[in-house]
Amino acid sequence: MNRIVRFLGLSATAGALSLGLCAPAAEASALADRTATVNITFDMMDYENFGKNERCRHNLLRSKTGRIGGPATNFKAWATCGGEIRTEIHYRLRWAAPGILTVDNIVIWFFEGDSADTPWLKGKGSIGTFMLWMGQTATRQIRVQNDADGQPDDRTILTFTVSN
Repeated sequence: MNRIVRFLGLSATAGALSLGLCAPAAEASALADRTATVNITFDMMDYENFGKNERCRHNLLRSKTGRIGGPATNFKAWATCGGEIRTEIHYRLRWAAPGILTVDNIVIWFFEGDSADTPWLKGKGSIGTFMLWMGQTATRQIRVQNDADGQPDDRTILTFTVSN
C-alpha cells in the first residue's frame, strides 16, 4: 500500500527531533496540512544591586505545520539575559476539522542562577487553552519573575502570538 510521509518538528529548538506521520494514500486527500505562525517576544530584565541592570529583548518567529486530525505536537522556545537568567515557554498545537487550531499546555518557566544554564526554577506561570479558527490570530501576555528569592525586578514579560 502506498503511504505518504510527513515530518513535524517536536521542538522549536531541537530541529533534529521529528515525528513521522503516515496516512494511506487514499485517505491523504481527506487530510490537510495547516500552518500556524507563532511569534514569541521575551522582554527580560536582569536586575543588579551593583553596577548596571541588563535589559534584553528577543523576538522569535516560527512557522509550524501540522495535519488536521493528526497528533498534537509539543514545542519549546527560550531566551536568556544577563548571563544568569533563562525563560522557557512550552506549548502544544493540535489541528482538528474544519481547521480549528487548539493551543494548550502553555507553561512559562523563569530560571535564575550562576549561568543561563541553571536548573534553579525561580518563577513560573501559565496561559489558558485557546482555540483559533482559520485566519484568526490571538495574543496573550504574561509576566514571570523571581518569586523564590523575592526579586520581582528580575523578570520576563512574554508576549505569545499565534496565527492559524
